[in-house]
Amino acid sequence: MIIFCLFCFGFPLFGYFQQYRSIYNDNDYENLGTSALLAVKKAYAIVVGISNYPGYDNDLSYCDDDAREVYDMLIDEYNFKAENVILLQDKEATKSAINNAFDQIETQIDNNDIFFFYYSGHGGTDVVSDGPHSTSISSSHPYTNNLDTMWSIYHENAAYMRVHFDEVNLESGFDFVYLGDTDLYDDWYYEDYTGYHTDFWSGWIPLLSDNSLYIRFITDNSFTDWGFEIDMYEAYTYTDTQYLCSYDSLPSSPDNYFIDTLLDSKLDTLNCAEAYVICDSCNSGGIIDEVQEVGRYIMTACLAQESSLEDSDHQNGCFTYYFLNSNDYATDFNGDDIISMEECYNYTYSNTVSRSTSLGYVHHPMQYDGISGEGVLSSAFGSLSLIPTGNSLSYSFDLCGTGLIQKLDIIVYNWTQSLVYQTKDLTLSAPSTTGFGSYSGTIQLDGVSGLTGYALVARIQGNELIVLENTVSEDTDNDLLDDAIEILYGLSYVSIDTDRDGLSDYEEFYGPTDPLDPDTDNDGLYDGLEVNQYHTDPTNPDTDGDGFKDGDEVAWGVDPLDPRFSLITIVLNSIGIVILAFVGSYAVVSQIIHRKRVIGEKRLKGKFGVAKYQPNYNILNIETIFKPKPRIPAYQDVARYQPRYSTPTPSIQVDIKSLFDSITYNLHPPQPPHSLEGLKAQQLADIAFQFFNRGDFQSAIDYMIKALNSGVPEPTNSHIRKILLDLLKSSVITSSSISDLYLQSGKKCESCGQVNNKSNKFCINCGKVF
Repeated sequence: MIIFCLFCFGFPLFGYFQQYRSIYNDNDYENLGTSALLAVKKAYAIVVGISNYPGYDNDLSYCDDDAREVYDMLIDEYNFKAENVILLQDKEATKSAINNAFDQIETQIDNNDIFFFYYSGHGGTDVVSDGPHSTSISSSHPYTNNLDTMWSIYHENAAYMRVHFDEVNLESGFDFVYLGDTDLYDDWYYEDYTGYHTDFWSGWIPLLSDNSLYIRFITDNSFTDWGFEIDMYEAYTYTDTQYLCSYDSLPSSPDNYFIDTLLDSKLDTLNCAEAYVICDSCNSGGIIDEVQEVGRYIMTACLAQESSLEDSDHQNGCFTYYFLNSNDYATDFNGDDIISMEECYNYTYSNTVSRSTSLGYVHHPMQYDGISGEGVLSSAFGSLSLIPTGNSLSYSFDLCGTGLIQKLDIIVYNWTQSLVYQTKDLTLSAPSTTGFGSYSGTIQLDGVSGLTGYALVARIQGNELIVLENTVSEDTDNDLLDDAIEILYGLSYVSIDTDRDGLSDYEEFYGPTDPLDPDTDNDGLYDGLEVNQYHTDPTNPDTDGDGFKDGDEVAWGVDPLDPRFSLITIVLNSIGIVILAFVGSYAVVSQIIHRKRVIGEKRLKGKFGVAKYQPNYNILNIETIFKPKPRIPAYQDVARYQPRYSTPTPSIQVDIKSLFDSITYNLHPPQPPHSLEGLKAQQLADIAFQFFNRGDFQSAIDYMIKALNSGVPEPTNSHIRKILLDLLKSSVITSSSISDLYLQSGKKCESCGQVNNKSNKFCINCGKVF
């Protein structure tokens, strides 16, 4: 009978509550009403961060963290709805996945909305060979003592440059020609030459932002020789193509680069009011030329010819760390009470330049501003002016942000003897279909000589409800809610709790519940009881989602936060007790009968010599042990900064013995990563990896050996050693080429032929002084 009643009444009851829940769970702001039925200004975003590329050679440290923190910032600070933000990290961020994310948003976005794109990971730019070109740089013949002379070669848009020496004939070990970039003025160089050499090319020297290679000639105070002469140079110049490295583009799939023209075409498909693009990657400034357009704002970590750094102290990209903090700490330069993207850029630029300089490699953020006026993502009143004159109030302001404007009201009142007030719904004269824009006008209170208070209030629903208010008013009931706001929204200005539900008017006005309804979700529990006593959701009639109202569950004496306990479970538990009692008694009787039967069988079988009774094993009582998968070891020590370059896996032939000798002979120990020497050596390693990207493996190995001899810090030191030794397993380079690299990394004694470390002052074999 009880089961019949459950079928008759219990299942219809489930259906009723399911329908009830569907009504109360529909909280999308698109369905909330406003007085003027304004359109929603939605905010969409794609956030990409890639730290773990395929393999290990291209891994970065903090790009995935950058993306997660930007994702949180958009939701928590800028009120983006979480379901409108697509987050792609590491292996999720393939080229096709990024394309699909754009395609998905294209079907949803409209011309009222804004779009935000953020990328953190590897980036790059293509380079092409240019030259050789003739030039003429030489010393006097013979040269004199105590010289310190500098020359430079400029080439437009040059990324790298090398020179051809017709001859070098200098006092060995005492007079030197040095090659470098602008840092050569500060006594730091990439290559040096002394002694006698003819008809050879230097290595490729990476250039800073001035596109110039520098040559410095320094002699001591005794003995001279013929000198040197440079007759040609060759350059690698940047192309107009920049790219972001999707997860599947590395180590060797350039077809999967997300190039600047592709990013531009994807943005073109989005019919939106404004688009924001923020990129933290090497060479990211180069995307601006292709992506810029009216209605777009672009901010990048560096110039087109620069790398961007990661910062282990902050555990972010150097640029991204300051961008994340810019909305809180940027200066409001124009005094309009809002922080714009342009003001965020000023803060981010100055701090990124300062911080990257301290890390040993300065890079300069860039911006392009195609937004009309200021680019503002946060909800705020801008340029607000409220001026009372007699019995009228003049107002003007800009309403910024995204979401649905539920209310935008202004009120003036006089409370001299009796309350007189006037309100105005500003959404009825909105400057746009969404209500965001510039407002101005006057509101007048008739029948009085002046105003005793006034207020401007906006309620904007995005991921959360945001309330903006500016008031000049008393707070008669001391509930922290000004009288003007309480009068405007029909609350009591002499009572802390107008609806007497246990929550103050202030808590409800700035919270999710209705200050005029004691039971906002109509579940039978006052809002105050839900918040303070039962800890249920006052905006959801069924907090635990079990199909029963919170109030009904409290009345039945069950936990409204536990879906396992409800009226039906009480009934079923009662039925279960009865059934278990019946089943249990039956099982006991059956077991007694069974045991007697077994004993009888044992006695009979014993008489006829049959084997003893053997119980079956419980095959379900088996413990399965899963061994953890082995973890591939990763570097534990991370350098102070790591440029966001990429390195492919090459296929190259290497002479095993020569290369082994080169990377193990008198190498300088790793420098501290915070030291200037360590940072300079790290730059040599960066050059090596950039040659890897272009497929110039001979030059890459050359610079790897230079980096090792300069004491490149850990973990890059071990990383390079591992790369070189791994190549030994399957490769052969000519012995002469390795020998050349080996000789460049040390000093050869003219007496016995022994190769010595550059820092040695005498031969370690025969003792001859250099």
